[in-house]
Amino acid sequence: MFITAATYHDQVLKLVDSGEPVSAAVAFVGQGCDEILGRSTASVRLLCNLLSGGTNPRAIQALKAYRGIEIRHLRNLHAKVIIGDTSAIIGSANLSENGLTTNPDMGSGWHEAGWLVNDRDSLRDMDAWYQKLWAAALPVTDDDLKQAEAMWGDQNTAAFVSSGRSGARFAYVHRQQVDGVPIYMCIYSDDASERAVKAASTKLSDIERSGSVVPSVSPYEIFDGWSSLPSDGPLLCFRIRANGSLVSEGAWKYISELDTSYSHRGQRHNVFFASRVRKVLEWKYGPADAKLLASALEGASESILAKHDRKGYISLHEALTIAGVDRLRD
Repeated sequence: MFITAATYHDQVLKLVDSGEPVSAAVAFVGQGCDEILGRSTASVRLLCNLLSGGTNPRAIQALKAYRGIEIRHLRNLHAKVIIGDTSAIIGSANLSENGLTTNPDMGSGWHEAGWLVNDRDSLRDMDAWYQKLWAAALPVTDDDLKQAEAMWGDQNTAAFVSSGRSGARFAYVHRQQVDGVPIYMCIYSDDASERAVKAASTKLSDIERSGSVVPSVSPYEIFDGWSSLPSDGPLLCFRIRANGSLVSEGAWKYISELDTSYSHRGQRHNVFFASRVRKVLEWKYGPADAKLLASALEGASESILAKHDRKGYISLHEALTIAGVDRLRD
């Protein structure tokens, strides 16, 4: 039986819910996979391609929490096959929300297609093929997951930057696009202290007197007493008002060579510099974009603050996840 995007998801669930052992060889695994395979009341084997950058390692971590699911990986796997005792599905869809969307014309996911197999001879051939691949595959180790995390982030970052160079505005960013991408955000209410401002001014003056080139940091922001700032991506800053509303204070890039500090009451306090950026990894980020993001995050600002405390930051993807926001503007 031919399967289209409209029925692909339901057919996968029907196979998983059948009570039969499931053997899946699906190259790329993404968000939502645990909600599909985790439904099975029988044993599940998943064979994926973990180390090519196309599999979300957090999806694999979620699956590893299930006792009845065994996972292995094979570097050159590109198949998308799910096998039960009495039926199987061969098709184009990966095990992810994008791959198993039921209505790709609504702007999310892909037009996928597949074939439902029921005849015994084909099922026997498929099982033999699967057993051979399973024997050649490797268990998933912690080191594998660390490597996959880096590759996942690199691939998503490259795709994100490419979209930005095509003229995309940040208002149209989707949460899945920034998964693993080094964009960070923070919420704060305090201004830098006079001591921090003085330490920053002294730092710039010392550089000028030494004859060294002062990095271009005009205008600049001072972060007073923070333990760290992200060095691999921009920081989107928001000030929280007394009524809980958020106001954007722009996007900033950390300038590590200007680090300084001051002493107060026997303790050292870091002073970090950041310079303003007009684009966020090539995406246009203007006042209207920042206002939309502030509005989207306002309802979850306390939860975000609890996650990163008053002088810290989290990834934009995590902030959008906490807020339950998939996209800023349709």
